[in-house]
Amino acid sequence: VFPSLDISVKNIDRKNIYNIVRPLYKLRQACVHPQAVNGQFLKIKGTMTMEKLMDVMIDQCRVHCNDTLRSLVSLHNALAGLYLIRGEPTNAVEHYRTVLGLMDKYKDKQLKIDTVQKIHVMYNLASVIEENTSLRKKSSDSNLKSDMELLEKEYLGASQQNVESTRKTVQFYSDKVAKIIGNKTLCYSDWWSDMLDWIFSPNDFLSKVQMELEDYRVPGIPNIANRLKSVGDVYNVLSVWLTDLNLGRNRTISMLKTLEETPMNDLVQKALICHLRLKSKKANPKYWCLLCNAEMCLQSYESLLFSVSNKQKNMLIDKTEENDQETMYESTSKGLWKMSQKEFLLMKLYQYGQAKIINKSCLEDAAEHIKVLELVRKEFRYLRLLWTHLSDSLSTHDEIVMAKSRLKLGNNLTPETDKDGPSKKKAKKENENDVIMEQYVDFNVMSMKSDIPITVTILERDIGKLLYLENLKKEKENSTEVDTCPICCLNGEAGWAVLLCGHSVCNQCLASMCNHSEAFDIACPMCRTNTPMDSVSYVKNNREGEVSNIKGSFSTKIESVTLKLMELTQQDPNVKVLIFSNWDKALNLLGEALTQNSINFKILKPGSTYKKTLKEFKANNKINALLMKLSVGSKGLNLTEATRIFFMEPIINKADELQAIGRIHRIGQTKPTFVHHFIIRNSIEENITNVFSDDMFDRWDDITLSQLIKVFEKNESNDIL
Repeated sequence: VFPSLDISVKNIDRKNIYNIVRPLYKLRQACVHPQAVNGQFLKIKGTMTMEKLMDVMIDQCRVHCNDTLRSLVSLHNALAGLYLIRGEPTNAVEHYRTVLGLMDKYKDKQLKIDTVQKIHVMYNLASVIEENTSLRKKSSDSNLKSDMELLEKEYLGASQQNVESTRKTVQFYSDKVAKIIGNKTLCYSDWWSDMLDWIFSPNDFLSKVQMELEDYRVPGIPNIANRLKSVGDVYNVLSVWLTDLNLGRNRTISMLKTLEETPMNDLVQKALICHLRLKSKKANPKYWCLLCNAEMCLQSYESLLFSVSNKQKNMLIDKTEENDQETMYESTSKGLWKMSQKEFLLMKLYQYGQAKIINKSCLEDAAEHIKVLELVRKEFRYLRLLWTHLSDSLSTHDEIVMAKSRLKLGNNLTPETDKDGPSKKKAKKENENDVIMEQYVDFNVMSMKSDIPITVTILERDIGKLLYLENLKKEKENSTEVDTCPICCLNGEAGWAVLLCGHSVCNQCLASMCNHSEAFDIACPMCRTNTPMDSVSYVKNNREGEVSNIKGSFSTKIESVTLKLMELTQQDPNVKVLIFSNWDKALNLLGEALTQNSINFKILKPGSTYKKTLKEFKANNKINALLMKLSVGSKGLNLTEATRIFFMEPIINKADELQAIGRIHRIGQTKPTFVHHFIIRNSIEENITNVFSDDMFDRWDDITLSQLIKVFEKNESNDIL
C-alpha cells in the first residue's frame, strides 16, 4: 500500500490513517479498563467482583428461562385454541393440562408463568370441561374456577392498591392547600398587585428580573423576559397565569375524579375504540376516551405549573391521519420539575419586597401564597402518578378480558379486484385481534406442533445452565481451594475471563484462544459452549498475599489512580488533583471507584455546568479531584488551586501534555507541583512511552509508519516501570 515505511503520517489519507490507528486506539482504551472499549466487552454498568458477576449471570440466565417458558406456554395456549376451532376438545384439554403441569414443574426453580397466562388456562379449561361433559375429569378440575377467581382478584387488587395509595397522598396535599387558601383561588390575594405599585425604581427591577429570567430559562421554552416592558406587563402576565393555573388545577382534579368514578368496564370499552390494542385513526379530540382527555388536562396543567415545553401538546392536537404514528402517551416533559417562569417572576417580586419593605407584616400573604404554590407543585406529581396507576388499572382489566377470550374463526378475506392494478386485501377490523381465518388453521397447527419440541429443548438447556451456575456459586462459596485455569493449570494471576456458560480461563489463555479462533466465538474448554468474544466478562484476581485497601473490584490502572489519590488525601485532606484522560468512559469508571472509596470529585464537561463545576472545585476544599478529558481542560484554564496532575494514559502529542501541565504550573502558583503518569507494564502503553519519549516528537505529524509499527512490537525490556 505504501512505497516506504518511512513515510510520515501527515502524508497518508484519513481513511488509511483510521485503519492503522484504530487497533492502537482500542488497545489504549483496554489498558484503562476492558469495559472502556465501547461495544467490545460485557455491557454492564460499573465493575464487579467474581461473586457479583456470578449473581448477574444467574439472574440473566433466569430471565432467559422465564422468557422461553413464557413462549412455550403461549404455544400450548394457541394450539389449544386452534384445536377448539377444529372441534377437537380432547386435544385442547391436553395442552391446557400440559401448561398446568409446567406451572407445578418449574415452581421450585423460581421460574414464573405470567398471571394472565394462568388465568387464560384455568378459565378456558374449566369452560371446555363444562361444555363437553364427555371429557375425562380430574379431581382438581372442580377448583379451577375458584383458583382462577383468586388469581384474578390478586392481579386486579395490586393495581387497585396503587390507585388507592396514591389517591390518599393526593388528598393529603389537597387538604393542605385547602387549609391555607380556604374559599380563595390560587390568586390568593392582591399582595403581588400591591407590590407592583410599591416598586421604587421600575426600570431597575425590570432589568434585573429580565437578566435572571434569561439565566433561568429552559431550552425549548419561549422566554417571557422579552414581554416584560413595563410593570403593567408584569401584572398582566401574572394575572392571566394565576387565573389559568386555578382553572387548570380544578379541571384536572375534576377529570381525574370522573375517571375514578366511571365503571371500569365502560372505561375499557371506550379505551378500546380510542387507543387500546389497536391505535385509533381518529385525530379529532371528540373521539378520545376519558383517560386520554385526563392526560390532555394534565399536560395543559403541567405546562402552566412547570418549565415544560408545549411541543408535545401541540403535537397531540395537530396530528392527522398522515402522521398518526406518534403515540399519545409519551412524556410531556424531559425530566424537568423546575417551577414555571411566571412563578419564578412571582418569587422575585416577593424577594424584592423582603429586601425593600420595612414593614414585613404586609408580606405574610406573600409567604403563604408562595407556600401554596409549592404544595400545588408537589400535589401535581401525585396527580400525574394517580393517572398513571389508573391507566395501568385499565390495562390490567383489559388483559383479564383478553385472557378469558378464545381464538375465533373469522370470515375468509377475499381479495378485492382492482381494475387498474393487482387485487387488494381487505383490512382487518379493530375487533379482530383474536380472529383467525379458516385457511390458516391447519398450517398454524402444524407449525406450532413443530415449534413446541424445539422450545422445550431450549428451555431444558437454559434450565441446565441455570442449575450449573447456581451449583458453581455454592461450590465457590464453600471452597477454600485456589482456582486454576483449566488450560494452563495456573492460578490466573493476570485475571480471569468468564464465559457465558460460567466457566473461566485465565486472560493469557483467552488471548491464545482468540488468536486460534477462526470465527468471533470462543469454545469453552470444559463444555464446548460457544461464547461471542464481545460477551466475555473480565474479573481481576488479587495476587497471593496482596492486600488492597480499595473498596470494589477494578482494573489495575483504576485501582492505582484511586490508591494514589487516597494516599494523597490522607497526607493532606485539602489536596487538589487534576486528572486527565482521553475518554469519557475512563473518567466515568474512575468516578465510580472514587465514589465507592469516599473521595469527593467533580467531572468537568462542556455545557451549562462548565463554569459552575470549575467554581465549585476552586472554592470547595472538600473536593479533591477534578476529572476532565484532555481536549476539554488542557487549554485556557487557571487552576493553581491544584498542585498535582494525573495522566491516566501516555500522551502522544507532547504539546497537549505541556498545555495540561500549564494549568497548575503557571504564574500565581505558590506551591510545589507534581505530575504523575500511570503506565501499564508490558503493554502497548509502555511501548508508546518508550517510542515517543524523545523530544524529537513534538507533533503527531512527525511520526513515521516505521516508528508507529514499533508500538505494536512486543517489548522485552522493563526499563521504564
